[in-house]
Amino acid sequence: MKPTLLYYGDDPNGATGYARQARHVLLRMMPYFRIAGIGINRADESPEQPFEDDRLPFKMYRADIEGKKHDREGRELIQQIVPRMKPDVLFVVGDVW
Repeated sequence: MKPTLLYYGDDPNGATGYARQARHVLLRMMPYFRIAGIGINRADESPEQPFEDDRLPFKMYRADIEGKKHDREGRELIQQIVPRMKPDVLFVVGDVW
């Protein structure tokens, strides 16, 4: 069975530099890990034209949607997910705080 990796950083579906980096790195890690992630700092290139296809082949939790509104960085969300998921690897990208 593959080890589990929990990603925490800019939402790979976003338009930031960290988001684009994360998307490419995570897709390349897929053959080696079961992946889930917590995405923060989601910023689309244009609010009028959001990304057409932002699906990824793994679960991404959006901190500002699936967490609490006062927890935009997902601090409480990650504390809920880690004990349930018990990841082998915590992969943090960017300036999350």
